[in-house]
Formats: sequence, C-alpha cells, structure tokens
Amino acid sequence: MKEAKIKLVSNRKGCYQHVIPMLWGTGIGYIMVGTAFFGSYLVLQHNSYLALSLFIPALAFAILLGVVAYRLIADILCDYTLEISAEDVVFSKYDRLRKKQTNQLALLSDIKYVEYYPYQDSASIIFHTNDLDIDVPLWPLGGHVQDVVDFLTGAGVRVIDVQSDESIPI
Repeated sequence: MKEAKIKLVSNRKGCYQHVIPMLWGTGIGYIMVGTAFFGSYLVLQHNSYLALSLFIPALAFAILLGVVAYRLIADILCDYTLEISAEDVVFSKYDRLRKKQTNQLALLSDIKYVEYYPYQDSASIIFHTNDLDIDVPLWPLGGHVQDVVDFLTGAGVRVIDVQSDESIPI
C-alpha cells in the first residue's frame, strides 16, 4: 500500500511575476534618490542647510531601498520544499545567495496545532510543537495551499485559519 504524502517544491520562475512590480518600484525609488542627490548638489552652492536637508533623507531612503532590494533578491534566490507524510513534516530551504541549506523536521504526532495565514501574496503556515515552531511560506510553493490544509486536516492535525473567529490555543 502506498504511503500518503504531499510534496511541494517552490517555483522561482512563478515567484518572479509577483516580484516584478517591487523591482520596478525599487528602480523608480533609486531614480528619485538620484534626483534628490542632484538637487542637493545644485542647492549646495546657495544654501548648505537646504542641501543637507535634501541629502540626508535621500541617503536614508537609499539605504532603506538597499535593504528592501537585498531582501527581495534573497527571497527570489531561495528554493523551498515542503514534504508532509503520515508521520512527519519536513521543510527545507536552500538559500542560493548564502549557499546555505536549512532543514526542519517535526513529527505529526508532536504538532499541537497549525496556524494558517491564507493571504494571497503572503500565504504561510506555522506548525506549533512543544519544542519548536516551523514557519513555512506557502506563496512560493504554487497554488497547492488548500491541498496542504486538506492533507493536514485529514491527518487529524488541528488547522486554525487566522481569518476565522476560532481562537488560537495557548
């Protein structure tokens, strides 16, 4: 008899479609920063205080955009795998930017409950056990989110949809 299990693997090409507007926004933000830097340079000849008041916020915004761009690129370069069998849950993340692999394992019998966040662009699921919490982003794993929820429910795991009125156990 074949063991029941579900395995989801991320599709980075599918994630690019969701990231393109963010990359455009970041690019436009850097154009605005460049414009502010140029404006502060032109104003510097006449009023150094005004030039400084243009330069400092533009520099802070450039740093913020750099952090956002780095996190965006880091998320694009990650591969995710979620495998749920009748006995356990295995979540693997391979970060291509840092060349680092992390694996998390939890037995289904050890899972107290699961929090499910069904938001379209940031769907995730958190497995709660006595020892650890495994936070799994579902958005890069494609459109099989409901399959994961159905599989867990069928395996007897309590799944709490955070959009419902059901309370989260403490």
